Amino acid sequence: MIFAFTLLILSFAAKFMQEINPLGIGPTPRDSASIAYSSKSNLIFVFGGKSTIDLDDLWVFDLALLKWNIIYPNSQSPQSRTNAGGFYYNEKEEFCI
Repeated sequence: MIFAFTLLILSFAAKFMQEINPLGIGPTPRDSASIAYSSKSNLIFVFGGKSTIDLDDLWVFDLALLKWNIIYPNSQSPQSRTNAGGFYYNEKEEFCI
């Protein structure tokens, strides 16, 4: 199964669901990516996964701007991986895999 990054707003109180249409270019469809959410900065982080190849890219979706951005590392990026757990450490503002 390929995850195509369909983003939805869900409101249980108002009982509605709405698709978000991001601006610009986003990540390629993939499965088994590491995903985490930062409640502090309102960002979604997506690392790696598998498409036709194993991926080692890092994308951030800004929920305020509705825009994807690719993050290029200042040093060597982690090896490509699939099915890795991910979380966001708010105190240090770090996405951890």
